[in-house]
Amino acid sequence: MIVTIAARRVNYMATVFNVREWQFYDAVEGYSAPPALGKESWQNTAFFRPVQRRLISAYIRAIRAAGGRSWLYVQAMATDPGDTELQKDAPVIGQHKVDGRPLLDVMPPTHAWAKRIAPRWATFAAEMEFSGIHWDTLGDFGAGRASRNGADLYGFLEAAKPILQAQGLEQTANFVDGFGWDARLWNSGLIAFPYWEVWSVPRVSRRFFREACPGPAGGCVFVCYPGKDSQHSDQQQNSGFVGEGPTQLLLDRWTLAKCTNHTYLAVGDGANHIQTEYFPFTRSLDVQVIEQLQHLFVGDLDKQECARLLDIYAPAELSLLQSLPPWAPWLLLLLLLPLFCLIYFLRTKWCKKRPLSSPAQLQVQKSPVQKPFQSDTRRSVLAADGFTYERQAIEKWLSMHNTSPMTGAVLAHRYLTENFALRHLIETYEAQLSEKRTTQGRRAGVSKTCISPPLSELSDEADSYMDEEWSNEAPSRRMVRMEEDMPILSHQVDDG
Repeated sequence: MIVTIAARRVNYMATVFNVREWQFYDAVEGYSAPPALGKESWQNTAFFRPVQRRLISAYIRAIRAAGGRSWLYVQAMATDPGDTELQKDAPVIGQHKVDGRPLLDVMPPTHAWAKRIAPRWATFAAEMEFSGIHWDTLGDFGAGRASRNGADLYGFLEAAKPILQAQGLEQTANFVDGFGWDARLWNSGLIAFPYWEVWSVPRVSRRFFREACPGPAGGCVFVCYPGKDSQHSDQQQNSGFVGEGPTQLLLDRWTLAKCTNHTYLAVGDGANHIQTEYFPFTRSLDVQVIEQLQHLFVGDLDKQECARLLDIYAPAELSLLQSLPPWAPWLLLLLLLPLFCLIYFLRTKWCKKRPLSSPAQLQVQKSPVQKPFQSDTRRSVLAADGFTYERQAIEKWLSMHNTSPMTGAVLAHRYLTENFALRHLIETYEAQLSEKRTTQGRRAGVSKTCISPPLSELSDEADSYMDEEWSNEAPSRRMVRMEEDMPILSHQVDDG
């Protein structure tokens, strides 16, 4: 039964999609070593998916019968977490986690590292009858940390080649965003074909189509995952294609690969297509999409469509923004952070150094009902503690200390509120003045053009009223509480 299903799927992919290369993703148990020889089943450590030896063998035989090649996926830059024995004398440059769980320790690929890990994986791949090993990588891990620690993917492949060749195996490698690519690889015979996993469009995709694998020679594998939905959140490779569905991106990229005689990594497990870098997370293809893909194999290519797609993925020139690596904005932000901190520090320090008397003066000048009293130094103000003080007392209080002379409490002084009694007198005065103007205007037969009486009258009336209230009222009753229905005249100021 298993053999029949495997043969059916392989034949379908070979016939309908013209697939000739099959990659066995995460078919191993861990990252330090392959499953023991003869072990019939195991769990992959990434997501604990069960793997059966006989199922893998069935697919390998079906692929060979269809004239294709099978590739064992092996992470060239990893060990199991904390495998100090395998890591001995080699730099550990970081750790990769999945769902907060350490999945693997990251190692830079080098000539010496290949000699250490290639023999064990070559033995397992030959025992399973794979065609070869596909060495996966993690790119220039840590924004260049791999390169800074001596990463040399060309040297790794050069050292691994004779080890695999002795077992009758070939090798390929994943040049993630171009990491590790060397022009010498074209004529070195070290790899069966170039395989680029592109995350930066068009910066790296342009390099792939115009430099590493220029047409019409072709012969490379273009990998650029179409995503899960049209929003493409957290999908760097699709950040410039928000609003376009994964199916449309798949068709465009497959067409572009066909235009340049390359291959686009897209389908697996029969009629399913990959969405992200995690290959088992696939989605079935619609019948209409399958028909469109088949048309690419037999129909003539639209030259205008090829030119349009090349202009998107491999423009003749890159703008300054397009030429920047994805981590460049973060580096710029990091460099500017000290400047932001300095500006914030200076602004805070300047605010604290402002004289405390200025808020009171600001309150006096900006309140619209205070203009008649600008020359009156005895004007009453309701302070933050609820008590009424004269203006001179308030200014002295704020300029010397922040303790209420009435209650002894330390106050924030964020509000200075005009005394409600004065507000009432002002409103009464304005009403009387308006009525007087109207009456005089009617008598003269003209509009309201009368000159208002001197405002000092209001000042004298207010002072008389407040002096009387202050002298007759007990000190314990000098707190003025503002009711909800009373209009509050206030101006918020910063006390530093």
